[in-house]
Amino acid sequence: MQGPIGRARVTTDSVESWLRTNDKAGLDKLASGQALDAKALAGLANGLGASATDVSQAITQLEQKLAKEAKSEKAGFASYGVRGFGGATTFQGAKSESALGRFRFEGFNPRLDAKLDELTGGHRLAAQFPVPLDKQKSLAALKADLRDVPVKLANGQVGDVYTKLATDKSLSKEQKARIFSVLAEVRDNYLRLDDAIAPGEKNKGYQVVNWKHTRGEIDQVLEAAKLGKLTPTQTEDALLASIFSDAVKTPQNFITHNIDGAYAAAEVLSRHLDPKKDLARLEGIIGAVKEHQIGPPAFMSMIMTGMLKGKLGKEAAAADLENVASIGKKVANPLDPKNQTADRSELAFSPAERAILSKLGVESWAVPNPKSAHHKASRAVIDGDSLINYASPDGWAKIVAIRGPDTGPFFEDKVVFDSVGSAKKSYDDAYSVLSDAAKPLARQGLARTDKSLERVRAKMEKFLEAKGKDVPYDDNGKVPFWNTPLKYPSQGELSAKEKQQFEFAKQIREEFVGLLRAEQGIYE
Repeated sequence: MQGPIGRARVTTDSVESWLRTNDKAGLDKLASGQALDAKALAGLANGLGASATDVSQAITQLEQKLAKEAKSEKAGFASYGVRGFGGATTFQGAKSESALGRFRFEGFNPRLDAKLDELTGGHRLAAQFPVPLDKQKSLAALKADLRDVPVKLANGQVGDVYTKLATDKSLSKEQKARIFSVLAEVRDNYLRLDDAIAPGEKNKGYQVVNWKHTRGEIDQVLEAAKLGKLTPTQTEDALLASIFSDAVKTPQNFITHNIDGAYAAAEVLSRHLDPKKDLARLEGIIGAVKEHQIGPPAFMSMIMTGMLKGKLGKEAAAADLENVASIGKKVANPLDPKNQTADRSELAFSPAERAILSKLGVESWAVPNPKSAHHKASRAVIDGDSLINYASPDGWAKIVAIRGPDTGPFFEDKVVFDSVGSAKKSYDDAYSVLSDAAKPLARQGLARTDKSLERVRAKMEKFLEAKGKDVPYDDNGKVPFWNTPLKYPSQGELSAKEKQQFEFAKQIREEFVGLLRAEQGIYE
């Protein structure tokens, strides 16, 4: 259940939506003419971040709305406004003595209801992705945010990602409105999660980084869609899948965040699409979210095998280690048909391999299937994710930012340029799963990033020069993490001087990352 995020404007719709998601029993009470008790009222006010007075007024209006709906239904029944995900509206006997109980009108589709329950994981993320309390406010904030993201427009001029999407000629007005609405909901979620973490706490800012990545990714997905000659519907599906690809990503679920993102996509998109007519399309978007996880394959293989070995421990049996190695080879080569199941929808793991993978919560490893209806959309998402991450200054800055001092054991680089080298390796790795149509764009991005790095190096020399005596040089006049290896605590206890150098290395990284990110808006 979400707590209050500031003081919110309360509406009849926001109260009904919150009750539908968090307190269906309370909604039932209102529908039958009963009042909510004090505990339910307090929970509602807290959940909406509103005063008890505002909530009470909205409840009165909701009761009037429900009563009006009841009168419009067939005699003997009262609609209490709950739209089931299978398209059903539930009715309850108007008279207390009625023995009819609950009924569903003829449009109810229990199979569809069950299917959407499956796709959403039992609606496990419903509370995390509620209906916006003020849609127009969310859209306005999104527009202002996207205006700050520099991209190259269709005419070759430098503009912003909002303008690029809003003026795109391949998408209809309805499609653009849906994309912006969904994007606003996901943005709100990122900010809610970050606001819930106190300044200075671990993972503060992590969701902001995810959001900034998403802003850049949708631009590259749009470019990939044009190069891949996707239809307007395929393009929209690719953009929607891209929006959810990192929507539920944390350090803890890194290896399975595609699955959580798929649950989020099912939850939110079932409100924006018509599941009755668009179920196959919805499943395709969900599939594309799951499949984006394949790249960069060698990197994912390294992370996967490292985590599995950690789970198995130092006393792991030889057979288990052989299975881990086999898993790693398959994850590193996801597009090889020999590593895939017969229907080519996922990697083929043996029962023993699946048992080991379950230790990480991994049930399967989805791959793009050339025969699937959503294949083009899926490849566009993979292309866009790879292009913004590994073929742009901002993408490389993101990689440098998560490596070096005070990061994980896999990322203890000796100098900042080792972090840059890791970004280049990831580029080469990701390039192996790019579509042929997107590869020229990747090469252009790499050339642009190389030029940016030349400018950043020169600016960093001036930065160090300006620091003067504050630079903790070693005995040879070199700067650890800049032009000589940095010592990490994992290598042994640090002396007072080494601790100073370790802290200064963070300044080097911060300045380097800031300068490289600034290059994202420079096009030559």
